Amino acid sequence: MRDDTDVDAVVEEAFDRVWGDGDTEALDELYDADCAVHFMGETDRLVGRDALAGYVGHLHGSFPDLTVTVEDRLVDGDEVMTRWSAAGTHEGEHMGLPPTNADVELSGVLVDRVEAGAVVESWVYLALPEALRQHGLSPHGTK
Repeated sequence: MRDDTDVDAVVEEAFDRVWGDGDTEALDELYDADCAVHFMGETDRLVGRDALAGYVGHLHGSFPDLTVTVEDRLVDGDEVMTRWSAAGTHEGEHMGLPPTNADVELSGVLVDRVEAGAVVESWVYLALPEALRQHGLSPHGTK
């Protein structure tokens, strides 16, 4: 865990190393031991570094060529909002979907809350309908 209070720098490094590069070893330095990650529409959440490491490892295993780009970042006190886009090839099971080898593009927003130089809580919002369409699925029964 870091001692600095520059929440923007903490979130920038966490986003780049963990989400972008899949560097789960960076979790010890950048995330609180009891961090919680909430996903839009889900009642459960990931709690703790090990749970987040498992998810990030699975994500990068499912999309081994994943690239993540920061589109915009806003800071408000101890919270940082990152609007991002991502692209990768679906080569492994993800969210119950078998590999399609399709190129997938996704966008979303990540809101992180930082305390004492570490991310303590995150909220992930995905443009899920578009991602489902790219897998040949019709969200909400639409065409």
